Amino acid sequence: MVPAPGGLEAGLPDIHVVPDLSSLTALPWEPNAAWCIGEAFTPDGAPAPEAPRTVARRVAERIAGLGYELACGPELEFYLCQQAPDGQWRRYADDPGNVYVVGPQGRPPGPAAAHAQAATRRRAAGDGGQPRVLAGPVRDQPGPFPALVDAADRSFRLKSAVQEIARQRDLLATFMAKPFNDEGGSGFHVHVSVNDETGRNVCGDPADPTACPPWAGTRSAGCSRTRGR
Repeated sequence: MVPAPGGLEAGLPDIHVVPDLSSLTALPWEPNAAWCIGEAFTPDGAPAPEAPRTVARRVAERIAGLGYELACGPELEFYLCQQAPDGQWRRYADDPGNVYVVGPQGRPPGPAAAHAQAATRRRAAGDGGQPRVLAGPVRDQPGPFPALVDAADRSFRLKSAVQEIARQRDLLATFMAKPFNDEGGSGFHVHVSVNDETGRNVCGDPADPTACPPWAGTRSAGCSRTRGR
């Protein structure tokens, strides 16, 4: 439960969810089905204060009030698992992977490629996926996107897409921070640039090769990198 004012202590009042038709998109992996994100409102028509989109907009508005905009490139990591005869979930690819490569040598067969292609086609917009150097985990980067809410939307949709496509293949995709004790965990990195009204990275310095570069020309350049679990 989210400890927001008017929530649990008020008896969990109703909210209204209205489809955002601008986010409507077809699902390549499910024929004749479409999907869109819903906007949450309180019964009096105000944006629900605890809704993720409301929170993201509030942050974006505060930053805009200072004359800046965040360009965010989320990077999500997850494990693909398959069910063993004993019913336990095991890592789908249990050999150390080659990171930053393309082709079959750099990914588990089938699902990793399929989810990236399908997600890109349906505006979850993963711009790349590759295994990490550990045994099994995969990461996707659905950015960068200049709009904070857009980056958050796409991250949410990418996670849902990965999980749905994995289920269709009798696999399980988990974004848990530490699903296996004998392997590294899955992080959620956010690459962030702070841009001014012209789109210039205010933390970058073209004259200083050690300074943070702008987004242009690199997928993961940013002025700060935060790791979330």
